[in-house]
Amino acid sequence: MQGHAMPDQPVCRVREYATGEVIAAEGEDRETFYVILQGSVELLQHGKSIRVLEAGDVFGLERIFLKRPLTTTSRALSPARIAVYKGNAIGQIAAARSQVINVIIVSLLNQLEQTTQIAGEYLPPAFMLDFNQNLYQEGEVIIEEGTSGNDIFMLVESENGLLRFARLNYDYIKRKLPEYIPRGFIG
Repeated sequence: MQGHAMPDQPVCRVREYATGEVIAAEGEDRETFYVILQGSVELLQHGKSIRVLEAGDVFGLERIFLKRPLTTTSRALSPARIAVYKGNAIGQIAAARSQVINVIIVSLLNQLEQTTQIAGEYLPPAFMLDFNQNLYQEGEVIIEEGTSGNDIFMLVESENGLLRFARLNYDYIKRKLPEYIPRGFIG
């Protein structure tokens, strides 16, 4: 279905999607962005659901602003009507209808908040992991050269020549958080 252009409205097309139909796939490099007019859309990354968008939400802007392929796949969760805009339309929208920019910002902030909540569910705080804290004197050996094991260490605190390290078992971390990649550790 083809959208009708108004004098102050950028050209877009309105498409209808059936439940389960893919709107745009992760990795696509299209110069378009999408506005949900009706229905709900699920965003997936690497096949995992990361958020659900509703009427009024915008997605696909990473290609326009960050100049990179789409980072998510969008799929209709219900019958959906979607306005598909060309990338250059964002400038026209901003110039002609400043209130639309507010709608886009609110949509993006809601998506960021939802992503933050989801991340919190999958990445528990460090104190939920089983670890030991050890104190070492300055110059004291923490890991002997040539030894092997599954323990990793993270500097927690350094004061008055004392070093406090958190010692965690790498295998334990991988069992509890299989997708977590420890950063800032030694060992």
